[in-house]
Amino acid sequence: MAQNGFMDEIRKIPPVTRFLCGSTLAVTLPVMLELVSPYRVLFVRDFVTKRWEIWRVWSSFFLGSSGINFIFDIAMLYRNSDALESGHFAGRSADYAWQLLLAAVGILALNLPLQSFVHTRALLLCLTYVSSALAPPGSQTSIFGLVTVPVKYFPYQRRHGSADGRHEGRRAAHNMEILSRFAWEGEELPPYDDMWFALRICCTRLRYIGATFGSILPSPKSHLFDFTDLHGFSLTFKRGFYWNQIDFNRDELIPGYHRLWDMLIKRCPNLQELALDTDPPTEPVDAQRLSRGRWPKLRELLLGNVVLDWHTTVNPATKRPFITFLEEHKSMEKLHLVGHEPSVAAPDLLSAVHPDALANVEEFSGSLEQIQAFQHKAHLKTVCLPDPILVREGTPLTVSSVLGTLSSLTSLTISFGMEHGYDNGGMLRALVSSCPKLQHLDLTYSCKPSFSLVRTSLHGHSHVILTPDTRYVQDNFARTIRGLCRLRTLHLRVVRYPTDHSLPIAGLHIALINPRLQRFTLSFLARTTEHPTRVPPPTVLESASFELAVDEHGLPASLRVVERRRWGIGFISVGAMRAKRYTMQLRADGEQRKGSWIRLFVERSPAGEDARLILCCVVLLGLAMASFSVFPEGGLRRL
Repeated sequence: MAQNGFMDEIRKIPPVTRFLCGSTLAVTLPVMLELVSPYRVLFVRDFVTKRWEIWRVWSSFFLGSSGINFIFDIAMLYRNSDALESGHFAGRSADYAWQLLLAAVGILALNLPLQSFVHTRALLLCLTYVSSALAPPGSQTSIFGLVTVPVKYFPYQRRHGSADGRHEGRRAAHNMEILSRFAWEGEELPPYDDMWFALRICCTRLRYIGATFGSILPSPKSHLFDFTDLHGFSLTFKRGFYWNQIDFNRDELIPGYHRLWDMLIKRCPNLQELALDTDPPTEPVDAQRLSRGRWPKLRELLLGNVVLDWHTTVNPATKRPFITFLEEHKSMEKLHLVGHEPSVAAPDLLSAVHPDALANVEEFSGSLEQIQAFQHKAHLKTVCLPDPILVREGTPLTVSSVLGTLSSLTSLTISFGMEHGYDNGGMLRALVSSCPKLQHLDLTYSCKPSFSLVRTSLHGHSHVILTPDTRYVQDNFARTIRGLCRLRTLHLRVVRYPTDHSLPIAGLHIALINPRLQRFTLSFLARTTEHPTRVPPPTVLESASFELAVDEHGLPASLRVVERRRWGIGFISVGAMRAKRYTMQLRADGEQRKGSWIRLFVERSPAGEDARLILCCVVLLGLAMASFSVFPEGGLRRL
């Protein structure tokens, strides 16, 4: 009955209005739940005309705002459309549909030169203008139930209420005079290029700029290329860039590309950070002008899948441009070569660099082969291996032999792909033995289970209660990382082993067995049979972050937990992850122990035993000193 009543109410809505509201829900909700990428519903003319992705014409009119603004948008859409279809177009829904079709064609025609990719706001404003124009003379409407205005003025209020983005950006820039770093990390460039102009004029202390290029390319006269005296610049080529650039010119990759390099090379001589990355790293991007730049203060360089020279050098004696570039920047401290193009990622490039160059590099990202060819690898403190390494029979020996030469290594990021499944922690033990000074470890095991986090056998307990007296069997990961005595932070991502406990219980064991850890994160990945790659990353099913809290004696007292799971039923998990925060006590009595030193002396723990031993030694020393003071002659006579 309830279902029939609901459907009856839906049928009462006029057909065209029902179609508009239903389309808005069908397009916007999957994007809000992260089931569909917004890239798949935006309007890109080349995709429609060359790839025949016709649905983009329809979906671009129904992609609503995010958050609470979506409620106001769909409410306004229903109100205006229902007023038109039930009033002026009563009984003539076909005429109303034809009116909307002509309006949509007009919106597309007017916005093609502007290269807009979402037309929801334009359609909503169109309905507002039409409903106001067709309203009876003298009609009034209420704005949020607070102010009543004539209907003929309502569209102007809507236009003012949805203020133009460029004016909002300018007003925001005026309030950020002390801004020093700005990075735009969207999938597309900002919709209004005036934002870069406002940042350049109003933010006088701005020294770092980050931008992304997607399917919408910048104008050749973009204000993005007008900055001067930058200390840092980052540019990322997103997936949409490759979709749109079917045939690109190698000399002029994007409009105004030469202006970008003129800005960096000629007007930014004090550049300290430079990053050119691709997301995902699928096809190469031309960056051969980079080798012409000379920045004496350059400290950090990140290069993704970029090409510095398209043609192989004919004369082997001729030095490659990238080698010369590295030798000219001797102040480099951080070098990240995360691409696969030979002009940047070939190991022989690093081995051919002059021994005096790159002597100050302490942070490096690349492959094992590049690390092996690096001449100053003994000075490296932070190493990141972004590409997953397939675990085979000889992999532990190979990895440990390379990492063993990094005598100063304190931070390691590495990932493995289990091709044949369980390896009984052999690779993990090789890492621990070759990197004993690690303070931070970011470890990923994808595809299949490799080891269990903690196995626990409790005697006489039907539920888990962890106390210093509890008898349990430690196994694999929790026991193996005890060899890393300096480890303070940990990020672990693994495929769940069948006998593993839940993440909170596993984290509780790891915290008790490794009390020196300050913060660590555990994640369970989805099992897959595909070859592991950097992009896309493995799907995270559940995750938990732990932060250890200690008492006044420095002993572990409690564990602050942030557990994240996806919404779902059974094995079906969809949408964003929900977070749950709570605290787990590490003491048997369930509370943190606070008080005097007397409580420490009677405590049944290793710390209490040490305190009692120290107290006993102090008492014996005091008795010995007292005996010498009371019987000085007797003591000397015995001596």
